[in-house]
Amino acid sequence: MPDENPYAPSVTTLASSPPPLRPGGYHREGDLLLIRDGTVLPARCIKTNQPITARDWTRAAKIHWTPHWVWVLLLLSPLVALIVAAILQKKATLTYSLSRPVRSGYLKKSAFSLALFFFGVLLLIYSIGSDNPTLQMPGIVTAILMLVVGLVLLVVLGKAIAVKRHQDGWFAIKGCSPEFLASLE
Repeated sequence: MPDENPYAPSVTTLASSPPPLRPGGYHREGDLLLIRDGTVLPARCIKTNQPITARDWTRAAKIHWTPHWVWVLLLLSPLVALIVAAILQKKATLTYSLSRPVRSGYLKKSAFSLALFFFGVLLLIYSIGSDNPTLQMPGIVTAILMLVVGLVLLVVLGKAIAVKRHQDGWFAIKGCSPEFLASLE
């Protein structure tokens, strides 16, 4: 009888080796930054590549990626789409920095988006309670438009980085400046 266990895990190596790993768990691929969970980027602004000081902003942010096809399920059922998204979602923590002026710009964009959203809420409440039928319907339509535009702007303009794809534990991040990416090499 052979001494080999047929149920033992394979000890073969992969034919292709993973990309070279920096101490922080990141590397560049074209205009994308590939990271792993727990990556800590160098203390430079990811938008301007300027060194970070004590007055600047550094954050350990939770990032996530969900396959794009999942959102088509919203047409079927929002509840089903949310459940499938929660199951298939990949998460990681990334520590990155932004200079004070860059961070201020993102905060202003977020504040504008939230203000537009909340004015939409107020207009919706006012329009529904209005006694004037000629203003009620246009007010409701305008309010819903403000709500949707405010939320979309918040999602699109309020984030410094975005996850483009996920593969084999690597998250492809877009939003870093070419100067920052060049400094990683």
